[in-house]
Amino acid sequence: MSEIHKTTYHICIIKNIIEYCKIHNIKLDLSLFLKNDSLNYQYIINAMGIKRYIELIGKIDDKPIVFYIIDKDGFNTVDLKKLLDNYEKYSEIIFIADNDYINKNNINNILKQYNNLKFYKYEIFKLNPFNCHIIPKHRILSQEESNKLLKECYTTKIKLPKILINEIIIVWLRANKSDIIEITRNDIINGVSLYYRIVV
Repeated sequence: MSEIHKTTYHICIIKNIIEYCKIHNIKLDLSLFLKNDSLNYQYIINAMGIKRYIELIGKIDDKPIVFYIIDKDGFNTVDLKKLLDNYEKYSEIIFIADNDYINKNNINNILKQYNNLKFYKYEIFKLNPFNCHIIPKHRILSQEESNKLLKECYTTKIKLPKILINEIIIVWLRANKSDIIEITRNDIINGVSLYYRIVV
């Protein structure tokens, strides 16, 4: 991938992270990223060229959260561990990286050491699934709704069909493991059909 294509890709991801944060009332500090109310492309190019990552810091419910967009070229496990030296400052750390980077750097072993750390592939933030007409509506059921569903269907959570926690729509919903997801599909025969999945 050329530098121009990489920059375009990173800008697309940043725009979608901003959308993600708006949906979940995460207040991002974008002072370095904006120039005349538009994204400052030169700052993004320089950050990726020098540091090989972009840092977006925000707050959710007054708790600090940080997003790191990683450039796989030139950013190694040692660099990753340096960023994690300050992990206690944040209630949540989200790394967004190329699939190859995640596969090559024993990320699962690193994840086990930090309970506030998440790693996502670039593809998760390549588009906003809520704006994609081919993705049906998903929502997280409240505890009360979940209990009612299980009671009415004479079932338990463990018997429900599963959906993975790293699926794009689940990430964008900020769902947790064991949440029940309601999926609304348009049906030619019934008009609307409801399906339920447990997040694993």
